[in-house]
Amino acid sequence: MSKKKIMSLTMAFVLGVVIGTPIVSYVYASLTKTIEVVSGINIEINGEKFIPKDANGKEVDAFIYNGTTYVPIRAISDIYGSDIDWDGESNTVSLFGKVEVSKNDISKVNELVSHKIDGKLNTSTIENGKELNLIDYEDKFKDLIVELKKINKDFDVKKYKFLVNMYTEDGNDGIIKVYYYIGDKIKTNKVYVAIIENGRISKITDSLKSNNSNFHNLTTDEEKNIIDKVNKFLKDREKVKDNNNGEKIKERKTEILYDYLTSELKYIDTKFIISDELDGAIVDKTIEIEIEY
Repeated sequence: MSKKKIMSLTMAFVLGVVIGTPIVSYVYASLTKTIEVVSGINIEINGEKFIPKDANGKEVDAFIYNGTTYVPIRAISDIYGSDIDWDGESNTVSLFGKVEVSKNDISKVNELVSHKIDGKLNTSTIENGKELNLIDYEDKFKDLIVELKKINKDFDVKKYKFLVNMYTEDGNDGIIKVYYYIGDKIKTNKVYVAIIENGRISKITDSLKSNNSNFHNLTTDEEKNIIDKVNKFLKDREKVKDNNNGEKIKERKTEILYDYLTSELKYIDTKFIISDELDGAIVDKTIEIEIEY
């Protein structure tokens, strides 16, 4: 039976989402607050009872707060069969969709997706969480690039940016996300994720092709059309008066994102605002504008 319970917990506020389905990263700011929740919530999946558990197999509670049901993120990863990583230094949870393959494809996957490299991959001098041009680090990542070219024979290092998120100070364990860009401004959800363990690549996941057989690349003319439309949109956007209504903005980020699965092209403007109502916690305020092309 559901019951009310007083809880003292760390409230998490989503600050950002990294595109690249099914790769999702959530970054949290936090504060401690005592709240009243409704506990004892039962979860069913396809008619069968589901019991959320932590990494040690201990049962954890789902609860309702202010009309919203909260479920542990590890339980979500179990439901969807995702891998999960936690970076305590940057307070980042990352979910990775698992690659589904047929028995006939196992040898190919072992060669391309789970291929080990020779030699160390040193990322200790690269700033975590910052997108950089891959071509500027071509020598440092030459072994990684070789593997990406095995996966995609048309891989062009000039059209990709990468983001490093290593979990250890020595830079031997973590992930590297490699994003495809249309032009120099348009980020896409065509993403390769390299899992780094003990300084070696243990797996490279193609975020789109492994999960959607209908994915297809844009032609050169289609990409040029998108670039032209974005440049026109940004030029017109500069004329729009920006009214912040007295908001205390800690940080601001704007992006142009193209989704290969939906063909949507969006301008996303996110303000990270200091909230007086939440005792100075930083929350995000995001607007999305679809760009016609």
